[in-house]
Amino acid sequence: MDSNTTHHSQISSEVSLETTLASYGTLAPGEVNSNQMDGMVGTWSAGTVRGYLTHASKGAHIGLPALILDPNGDDIPVQIFKSKDLPAYWWRLDEFEGEGYRRVPVTVQTDEGEIMAYLYNVKPSFVASMDK
Repeated sequence: MDSNTTHHSQISSEVSLETTLASYGTLAPGEVNSNQMDGMVGTWSAGTVRGYLTHASKGAHIGLPALILDPNGDDIPVQIFKSKDLPAYWWRLDEFEGEGYRRVPVTVQTDEGEIMAYLYNVKPSFVASMDK
């Protein structure tokens, strides 16, 4: 396998919260910060979470997408990354996301049903207002 196929390789169907990331923004394939996923082998698929999209209004991520989770919110599309490599990289992703975002477990709806994944949720103090 060459390095250009790292995000598209098949992995075991055994996944857990520690090996699953839901991305609604810049970590997803083709997005501005997708390089943060370099070095990990895994698969991407589609899903949705419930909440509201807004934008970070302070810190290093000003203007970038920010999600407020809310079970009564809208269906927000996410890209789900499943990889056995994630546990060794959480520290790097946590550091990259910085003080404005926290990694939280979330229920993701997929075509196959609900799964649990980690998602970087914006801290409320890092958004100016809701763009509902």
